[in-house]
This record gives sequence, structure tokens and C-alpha cells, in this order.
Amino acid sequence: MSTSSNLVAEIDKLTGDFGWLVMLVFVVGIIDTNAINAYGGMLCSITVGQTFREGWLPRARTRIVISTVFVAVRRGLTKPAPVAEATAE
Repeated sequence: MSTSSNLVAEIDKLTGDFGWLVMLVFVVGIIDTNAINAYGGMLCSITVGQTFREGWLPRARTRIVISTVFVAVRRGLTKPAPVAEATAE
């Protein structure tokens, strides 16, 4: 178990020459997960709208507006992660 607070450096140390590949896989996975979460929230919002407004069929423009609002609200509610200070070893 590592006591270092720099996780990227630890992953690089553990994986050797393949550290960049591991980080690339993490980045793609995180982007994919966030996209799926945003899409699911947008679909849920549209479903709620269709429940209360019978016969409403949202078109492409409506879906774009709802997804933009959803992502903007998510960004506004999310606190940025604290930045860890680098320690000399």
C-alpha cells in the first residue's frame, strides 16, 4: 500500500512503460461514463415531460436544449476536486 498522495505517479511507477496506456484507458472510461450519465438524465427528463404533457413528441431541437440544460445544471452543482500539493520525495 502506498502512502503517496500522487496517484498518477504511483500508477506510472507500478505499470512502467505502460503507464500512458493505463491513463488513456481511464480517460476514455471516465468520458464514456459521464456521457452515459448525461444521456440517461436527459432521457429521464424527457420521459417526465411526456408523462405530464400527453401527445408531446420531442424533436431534435428539444433534446438538444434539454441535454444542454441538464449538463449545465450538473456542472453548476459539481464542486471542483481539490488539487493535491506536490510533495518532494
